[in-house]
Amino acid sequence: MSFKVVRNNGVLVCYGPNDDNYEPALKTGELLTIEENKPLAVETAEQTIARLEGALDKQLDEVAKEYRYESIRTMVTYATSEHPDFGKEGRAAVAYRDAVYAYGIQFIADVQNGLRDIPTEAELIDELPPFTDFLQAA
Repeated sequence: MSFKVVRNNGVLVCYGPNDDNYEPALKTGELLTIEENKPLAVETAEQTIARLEGALDKQLDEVAKEYRYESIRTMVTYATSEHPDFGKEGRAAVAYRDAVYAYGIQFIADVQNGLRDIPTEAELIDELPPFTDFLQAA
């Protein structure tokens, strides 16, 4: 007999083997199927931190790719470029990367100190300021 578990915003909801009411929850959640008497793997604190740090790194690289750079690591090397566009984008990338990592360090401390709940990856990314703010300021 299997049960259906939907993870939605970090909350696990269990549905019985004959309960089809889980389907609406799938619009915003992830379906996990577990077998009776078998434990559901739970993410450790270290795994959660690594997963969310990975989401921040992915966001930084996605921003860089929007501006034709291979990655954020490549983009920041243009901070000293004399080309007006490349130099501005590089300086903005340095400031954005610093802001994203500083935010990540603070949110991890806040979670560990019980000041906030663990966000989903999408929620975490939504909390970041837009790169264009940094580009305008560069």
